[in-house]
Amino acid sequence: RLEQLGPKQHPVEDFEVVQKPSQEQITKLALLKAYFELVSDVEVRNELFVFTGQGAFGINTGESIGIHREMLEVGFDEAIQTFTHEMAHNDTMDHGLYFVKMEEALFTATSDRLYAIAQKAMEGKPLTEMEKTLLSIEGRWDELLKKPDQIESETGQTR
Repeated sequence: RLEQLGPKQHPVEDFEVVQKPSQEQITKLALLKAYFELVSDVEVRNELFVFTGQGAFGINTGESIGIHREMLEVGFDEAIQTFTHEMAHNDTMDHGLYFVKMEEALFTATSDRLYAIAQKAMEGKPLTEMEKTLLSIEGRWDELLKKPDQIESETGQTR
């Protein structure tokens, strides 16, 4: 279905699905999905995959969302922005006004949810398990980004 995206959308040269993603890549896709669902209250029904190639860093075929392998090696904020962008394509494949409004709504929902949690924490109110999980995801991502020698030097353990 990649060819259905057309040249105006997210062109990718030398596109290839990673057939055997690493456990780390699978975990990072799961973190993106979990964070997105918790922060936006929107269920991710798309299948997720990792791809390589030149061009776009995310692809939405309508049934599945692909995240470029390189996006799994950047900071969480950049990766979740790409994931959110692709989720906004679930309702429209172009980048027209409807898409822009959808993407804005998703980013606003994220901001609103995080602000509400921050307010709650600042007031000394206990956080729910969902809120604690949401706030822990970026830290888990950062741990996965660390190179094995960094983890060994910090913890005395190897990965």
